[in-house]
Amino acid sequence: EDASPSLRKCLICATPVTTAYYGIDACRACANFFKRSTLAGKSFICRQGDRKCVIVKDEKFMCRRCRFDRCKAAGMVFTTGRVKTASSNGAVDANMNSSQDEDGMSPSTSAEKSHSKESILQRIGREFNASVERRSKQELEVLIDSPDFTLAPHPTRVTTFSYDS
Repeated sequence: EDASPSLRKCLICATPVTTAYYGIDACRACANFFKRSTLAGKSFICRQGDRKCVIVKDEKFMCRRCRFDRCKAAGMVFTTGRVKTASSNGAVDANMNSSQDEDGMSPSTSAEKSHSKESILQRIGREFNASVERRSKQELEVLIDSPDFTLAPHPTRVTTFSYDS
């Protein structure tokens, strides 16, 4: 098994993932299941009755009750509106449509304000800077616990930019 730190798994079914949906590492199938279930207001009954069913990707008949409960327990939160997803390389894909998203992307955690005069490049820059700040804080929290911790500038902090033509 690959023990590389970049390998992430869906917190629901353990499928390898590269994208976070609804605020957690989740596969698209689990994210869409959670979205559909939440929008429909469905309540499910546990297949075995003990609410301890195994949730794995290749299971032919996954218990929907246990899967939905696991989504909520992992911290999935669905909201309609403008949403985005963050991939493992740090790129952000934002859905600019204010209606529901078909891909079930994770909601933005930055303050959503009406920026009607703002260009798309300005919005991308603002969201990128906000995501860098969030990620920097999360990385710092992890690094502080390391015994070899030394503070160095974050790689995304560019102090100068030059363009030679």
